[in-house]
Amino acid sequence: MSLRTLILLSPFVLAVILGRAVTIPEESPERETGPLHNFSMNRYLGKDRPLLVFSPSREDASYCETMIIWNRNVPELEDRDLALIEVFEEGISRAKGREIPRDSAAELRSKYQVELGKLTIILVGKDGTEKGRFDQLFPLQDVYDHIDTMPMRKQEVRSRQDARSE
Repeated sequence: MSLRTLILLSPFVLAVILGRAVTIPEESPERETGPLHNFSMNRYLGKDRPLLVFSPSREDASYCETMIIWNRNVPELEDRDLALIEVFEEGISRAKGREIPRDSAAELRSKYQVELGKLTIILVGKDGTEKGRFDQLFPLQDVYDHIDTMPMRKQEVRSRQDARSE
């Protein structure tokens, strides 16, 4: 073994000797880049409202129209803590821009019983339950109105108002 290799390995060897072996964490929420190797919808509980967009592919016309609308409304969507999860039959699926494994995409399709070959959009609440399902392009104002009637959203708005008035 070369001296360079020993120097590079020394922190790991020392950790093992001291009984503090390094473990690989599941997925750190602070790390917002790179693929999500251990994707789980649980990462959004209490934090975000996932908006699952199921589509045959990125080239699907309905998907493209949906993304144009999404991109024009990012501030309003972020204000409501919406997390975009794109699930494709063909191609790389993503959660908040990060690649998710193909098996996770297949599990989502199965869990939400989404039919192949068409666009399906599902709104999931911060509590992890399905709040709305759309099989076509929809007016975002309908989604905003739906979210704004949720008890947790009302509490968020009150908390923000209280914070501003202090």
